[in-house]
Amino acid sequence: MKKILVLTDFSASSYNAAQYANVLASQRGTSILLYNTVESIPIVPNYAGGGFVTETENLFAEESFGQLTQVRNSLLARQGKGPIIEILIGEGDLGSNIKKLLNEQAIELIVMGAPQGSLINHLLTGSETRSVIKSANRPVLIIPGDKPIKPFNNFVLATDYRSADLCALRYLSAWIAVIGGRLDVVHIQTSDEVPQLTAQQRQVFELFLNNLSFNNFQCHDLQGKDILERLDRFCQDKKADVLAMINYHHDFFSRLLGNSQTFKELRHLQLLMLVFPGNFNDETTA
Repeated sequence: MKKILVLTDFSASSYNAAQYANVLASQRGTSILLYNTVESIPIVPNYAGGGFVTETENLFAEESFGQLTQVRNSLLARQGKGPIIEILIGEGDLGSNIKKLLNEQAIELIVMGAPQGSLINHLLTGSETRSVIKSANRPVLIIPGDKPIKPFNNFVLATDYRSADLCALRYLSAWIAVIGGRLDVVHIQTSDEVPQLTAQQRQVFELFLNNLSFNNFQCHDLQGKDILERLDRFCQDKKADVLAMINYHHDFFSRLLGNSQTFKELRHLQLLMLVFPGNFNDETTA
């Protein structure tokens, strides 16, 4: 059975993300793996006494296990017949642990929380979030910490119409077809930017979508002075619940975020954000 990996540090935002994952796992027929990483324990010099490192490491692991168990029990108490929920503890660097987990477990999606406030700002400053996105070859769903738990049906995929984006498109369309949602595919180009989109690229996308067993979609080609501001306005107009984007080793983020003079336009944008890694292959999640 496929799994949704839920990263938790036992904060309010990560618990909110776990609740979202619980609902999502029920929809998608997957199980949940609750995961926490404990700090690496430094080596203590011999003169400090024997056994300290092992005892401290065990203490941290026991505390983490107890908190993970509490989160699992809380999620189980909220559901009738819901998804299977497993718990696992890691130790050390989160990014390295994510790579190892994805190689060993049948994980199709990673879910994590973000602090209250601008999600875009968090993507710039949240070192753990960036580490997860950089290390993962699966989609990462980031949940704003204060986002009320509710169904999400309307998705916006921001794209440059690259052929590699078709994997993300196929994954999203299959997801949305199950829940009966809507997908808006949008390409935004600034007025001073050299055009990158060709008619052939657009036709490939539309042909691909037309051949899927899913028809509730629309493609949009837009222009704006500022990509962030225009994307913000588009998401509001479409009443989007989830903003999806593809990260080509910071290429997309550099284009999206680096060209913006200010992030104030997006401080109120409290969408779920789904980030696809540039090397994502949806066939590995089938």
